[in-house]
Amino acid sequence: MDEQEKKGLIREFGVLKGEVSLLHNQLNESGKEKESLFSQKKELGAKIRLLIGQVKERRRHRDAVNVAIQEEKKARDGLHQEVKSGISKLHDLADERKKLAKKEDKPRSPGAIQGMIERYENLIETEVMPFDKEKELMKKIKLLKKQYKEAEAIKEVVGEIRDTSYGLGEKKKDANILHMDIQQKAIESQEAHQAVISLSEEIEKIEAEEEGLLQRCVAAKQRFVQIGRQLHEKLRRLRDIGGMLDGLRKEQAASKKRQEFEYLKMKEQTVEEKIKKGQKLTIE
Repeated sequence: MDEQEKKGLIREFGVLKGEVSLLHNQLNESGKEKESLFSQKKELGAKIRLLIGQVKERRRHRDAVNVAIQEEKKARDGLHQEVKSGISKLHDLADERKKLAKKEDKPRSPGAIQGMIERYENLIETEVMPFDKEKELMKKIKLLKKQYKEAEAIKEVVGEIRDTSYGLGEKKKDANILHMDIQQKAIESQEAHQAVISLSEEIEKIEAEEEGLLQRCVAAKQRFVQIGRQLHEKLRRLRDIGGMLDGLRKEQAASKKRQEFEYLKMKEQTVEEKIKKGQKLTIE
């Protein structure tokens, strides 16, 4: 290898050292960028998983509330049907009471009628009276007993009306309570549904962001690999040139040693010849 080629290798070696240093820095920066992007992507993935869990939880809650609403609607509708039937029954009882009341000009209570019956019976038992009068009292007692049965029937109808009205009131109250609870649950269901929609929209936004970040991650990884390959090639060439230069240095050192050895050997021969001839030795 001539001197010009050697200088060319030395220049190339210096240039390669600068390029290797630059590529080292670029590889470090690219690695940091790649790790940062993958870390961001990992965070977005964790956030998406968290939001998906919240969506599932809200959806389960909404569905459970909707099932409860349907059950309460069914119970409320059943109560409404019972109220409707009860009202119809009240109308029938009211008609029956009117019919029974028409049989008496002045409806009296069963207790009042029973008192009159007992009074007439006591008169028959305790007083001596003409047969016609006793017969008249017996007719009155018979009529009063008939009225007593009718009054009892009216009393029974009135009691049934009262009990039915009270039952209707309780059923209406229970139906209203169910209705208010249904309305509250409907609001709760709507809120849960709206939360599902909002969370789903947020997931879509983050997924779009994640997709963009994924592309950046792929590009960053490709840059990292590319720089790594370039660095590997430069280092291999640097090692090759370094080996060549090292070989040249060793060859030069060996050549210098050989020259020094030959020079000393020549001087030694010169001294020996001068000694043999008896010539004067010089300092040289």
